[in-house]
Amino acid sequence: MNAAASGIRPTPLRAQEHLLGRALPAAVFAMLLIIEVQQFVVRLHNHPSLTRIVGNSLYLVFIGLFVALTVLRPPAQAIDRRPLPWLATTIGTFGLVVSPLLLTWSGPRLFSIGRWGAGAEAVLATAAIIGALVSLTALGTAFSLIPQARHLVVRGPYRFVRHPMYFFEGLVMVGGMLSAGTVAAFAMTALVLAAQVVRIHFEEQLLRSVFPDYDEQFRGIAHLVPGVF
Repeated sequence: MNAAASGIRPTPLRAQEHLLGRALPAAVFAMLLIIEVQQFVVRLHNHPSLTRIVGNSLYLVFIGLFVALTVLRPPAQAIDRRPLPWLATTIGTFGLVVSPLLLTWSGPRLFSIGRWGAGAEAVLATAAIIGALVSLTALGTAFSLIPQARHLVVRGPYRFVRHPMYFFEGLVMVGGMLSAGTVAAFAMTALVLAAQVVRIHFEEQLLRSVFPDYDEQFRGIAHLVPGVF
């Protein structure tokens, strides 16, 4: 299947795509970085655990790298401009940003694992941010939010999972859900994970249309969870 047949056109970025695909995400996450730095300073006064300090520090580095790559990456060879991939990207990306609000909302509970939930969240969050930072570094200038094709990356975590960023982001959501145990947390986690699966479908479709050797390069590599999907 080629790019034209799939409805994906390998044309230069249009003005609105510079805005929506580059300037707007960079501005939003730059604002998030400022907010997170301010909150981090406040948390330090409350004497958080070493795990929390390390996790929060790495998260700040991750957001900073995210902003830098969004601004500095080269133009894409092709972009999927269809509405559904953009919708899935919006839910998957910004759902992660707003999820802490719902994960801490005291609505109806499905389960409660007490202090073990908070411990599990801290461990998963720290492991996830380390993995996400390594994955983003390996991805480099091929990074994008909406489905875009620049070049194939088969190094680092990408030797084991085709979409390690989504895997580690999922760990954060699952950790938060286990800690909260509420209906809202479960629903938000399910929604974001479903959006990530949709993104995977469209991203792989785009990469196949641009890079004929995609399936050969990623043969035997799991989409998201080794041995499962």
